[in-house]
Amino acid sequence: MARAGHKLRPGFASLRVNKNDTMRTSKTIRRSRDVVLNVAQAAFIKVTQQVKDESQSIVPQKTGKLRRSAYKFVNRRAFTVDAEVGYDREGQVEYAYERHQVRARRGGYTTPGTDYLYLLRAFDKYSDDIVDIIAAATRKRFTVSSGFGGRQDWEEPG
Repeated sequence: MARAGHKLRPGFASLRVNKNDTMRTSKTIRRSRDVVLNVAQAAFIKVTQQVKDESQSIVPQKTGKLRRSAYKFVNRRAFTVDAEVGYDREGQVEYAYERHQVRARRGGYTTPGTDYLYLLRAFDKYSDDIVDIIAAATRKRFTVSSGFGGRQDWEEPG
């Protein structure tokens, strides 16, 4: 804990910080960083599932092979969280890119309500919600008590 030292002159005081103070501060910063990253990871898992589900509702499904090739991926490493939603990760559905990018000719798609740009449309639907979901999850994890000194309580993700 930082302690006020002897008075140098009226209105001024020295401040001394020891190694234990620095260690406690570093630990608190690491803990809060880990909590924020865990919250972001949980939020990305939720958002990627929503995007995948929405895109599957509009993906062309003549044989169902393209729809079954959908995947979502969320990974946390060190100080980053990576998220990905897509189709045909293994390269087994050779027409996946073309079906996404090019509108069908001659009569449209065989399944009513399906269309091209299915992944982009799903992402656009949830793009504004991504920040809100992360912010709500962060607010839920961090609670400030009204006790003496405005102490910060930490709640680890469950």
